[in-house]
Amino acid sequence: MGAGGLVVKFLGNDLLGDFLGYNEGSGGSMISLSPDQFSLLSGLFEPLRFNLVVDSVIDGNTPGLVFADRLDEPAAGLIWDRQDAILLAGKFVDEMGTIIEEQIIPDARRRWIPEQSIFYPDGSWAAPLMERFSGYRAEHTGRRFYRFERLRVNWRERLPEGYGIRRIDPYLLESETLLNAGEMAGWVRSFWATDEDFARTGFGYCALSEDAIASWCLTVFASRDQRELGVGTAVDQRGKGLATAVSAACVEHCLANGFIPHWHCLDENKPSWALAERIGFTAPVSYQVVRIHLKNQARLRRICWL
Repeated sequence: MGAGGLVVKFLGNDLLGDFLGYNEGSGGSMISLSPDQFSLLSGLFEPLRFNLVVDSVIDGNTPGLVFADRLDEPAAGLIWDRQDAILLAGKFVDEMGTIIEEQIIPDARRRWIPEQSIFYPDGSWAAPLMERFSGYRAEHTGRRFYRFERLRVNWRERLPEGYGIRRIDPYLLESETLLNAGEMAGWVRSFWATDEDFARTGFGYCALSEDAIASWCLTVFASRDQRELGVGTAVDQRGKGLATAVSAACVEHCLANGFIPHWHCLDENKPSWALAERIGFTAPVSYQVVRIHLKNQARLRRICWL
């Protein structure tokens, strides 16, 4: 689920205004790119493009902060998805660390994001990153990228009595009466600039009881015919098979519409990779990131993020 595996709520309607407030060149020799320049980094990020967040940002589906060392044949690049995934490519330059410490970390802390995962193209980056961010309790963390094989679950046969599956729509996102509607809307508005963008390019399904949204799965990143999925379940609704049902409904939607589903998760997140394998994802590719902790105050959550 997502490149970083953590959902952050809420960016709110000022997301694009905040994004455009970054100053070009404020990271030293690195240049802040405008959205129409993002595609200049496509080749540089080729080793990391199995993470759909790369193309989702480049395509303009995911609001992001993007830097390069130069516009003509860039040799160093940085992408941040404004949540918890920082992706670095090309050569490591110290200005990358400056941008992360002076721009990304303060913004993340302001929005109560507790950690960042730094994605890098090969093992030679690991030691410099660990040293550069040792003050943030940097640690190596394993992740998995699952490929979809075939749908193994019929969600209609697994849905508990008293629940229904419904596609996420504007009514649900604006509901003031359904429990957890705000949390689900926060997912959409964290990954997408507007509800309209989500409705046009993304999709999602949720499990509803009489008065609550119990679980949901939705598109977190999108590019061309590829869709990465993320799933969340209210803690008091766990153990009922609802995450399996909504995830299978999303995969079914992918297959019906010619989309290729993606699934990423942490090695340590057994519920997430077990769910992926249950519904039809297989042959995980393992990779490493450097995870840094921002020492934010803990907040109680009623949602289990997978």
